[in-house]
Amino acid sequence: MRDPKSGHCKIQIRPLGLKPGQYQGLQMTRPPTDAIHLPAGSLEQLGIALSRLSLDQHGYVTSEDYERLTGEELDEFSTVGRGLIADLAVQHKCKIDCPPIERRVYFFKSK
Repeated sequence: MRDPKSGHCKIQIRPLGLKPGQYQGLQMTRPPTDAIHLPAGSLEQLGIALSRLSLDQHGYVTSEDYERLTGEELDEFSTVGRGLIADLAVQHKCKIDCPPIERRVYFFKSK
């Protein structure tokens, strides 16, 4: 389903092991213009960067970062790579946005 205003596909990503409807925290939003590039040499490094985001702050990793972290391309629909990133986002109370045109994964720190 495409958002008529932004043209982005709306998807939900849920952590591995949860059934549809059990988790509502990760959902597409409009990509921010003020996002910072997060260090992503490893999942641990990305986790630290996510923990340091302040409320309402946006950060992102590039498709190259994503591929290095997960071993998968960003446009693959594998549950393993997306699950790793979703689990990390949940741990640090972040929402995810992944607009295909930008080839980035955005994180938004929320309450």
